[in-house]
Amino acid sequence: MQYLLVALITIAVSWALSSMGLIRRKNDLELILIGEDHTDNKHPEEEAKLIETFAPEFVLFEGFDDWGPEKTQRFIEAYKIATLKELANLVHISPEDMGINQDTIHILKRKIQEEHQAYTSIYEAKGREGKILSERELKNDLKRIPNSYTGLLNVPLYQLPMDALSGLKEIIIDSTTDETDLETKKQVLDVISKLERISSADQANSIDSSHVPIYRAIAKINGQIVGCDIDKAGLDYKAKEKQENFDQKLARIEENRERRETQMADIAQTYIRKRKTDAPLIEIVGKNHLKKDSHLIRRLNAAGINYKIKILKPAHGKDAAIRRLGYAFK
Repeated sequence: MQYLLVALITIAVSWALSSMGLIRRKNDLELILIGEDHTDNKHPEEEAKLIETFAPEFVLFEGFDDWGPEKTQRFIEAYKIATLKELANLVHISPEDMGINQDTIHILKRKIQEEHQAYTSIYEAKGREGKILSERELKNDLKRIPNSYTGLLNVPLYQLPMDALSGLKEIIIDSTTDETDLETKKQVLDVISKLERISSADQANSIDSSHVPIYRAIAKINGQIVGCDIDKAGLDYKAKEKQENFDQKLARIEENRERRETQMADIAQTYIRKRKTDAPLIEIVGKNHLKKDSHLIRRLNAAGINYKIKILKPAHGKDAAIRRLGYAFK
């Protein structure tokens, strides 16, 4: 009886300490390492699904260098309210009261066609190739408009073409009945304008644009994103690149690998200790950092971190191969 009592007390104390985060249960998964291809625009969508599935408190992201949450959180805040349904809930009025209904889909598609028509002469000046490009861009823009009313209410607005966003603002303004109504809808217009600015900036910054699904997923789970790399600004890659031959480029890529992978491991351990739930953290890095002999893997093993690795499949085709080759020297 005495041994049973001691065993029960030991189990209770162990459970309490584990719940408080003071000891780690051996089978607890602490970290999911995702190896991405930085040039593959589909990978952020896969990463976003994993983030929503596991709901980590922190997502560690190579792309943000050594930035802490105080610098990165603005990227997350920008995407917390991103659909018409969320906007309607924010201001406590229905989409219909904002002028949004089934006909909105046709109105937006017509606006896109009209705006596209205004630039047709520019494309046609390039001959047959320009005409093909014009038709392709119009087709792609129209495909980004949902075909159902439910889809329109739930699509993240930053996924819509710029012309569609301006069309939505016009519809909402036209639905306004008085000053009080305008003041309420101004909140909606401000959010759409903010997403318009983000979309415009994304066109000049493909990295931010391609990783928007990650930011949105983290916003939906109320998580945080943290940089897990060194500050690469001082490495001055592009300036050096112009003066280097092939062997020098390869040497430069390797010269900071140990320092970077050590940082990736140390940041992971720091934020694992900061967890307040059992959800594993997610760390997103280039897949080459997850080889068996990498300093990241060695340090995690030495620290006894319980992790698993998921390498995302790369895109195929000549264009994808060229993007990967080009990225290696940037």
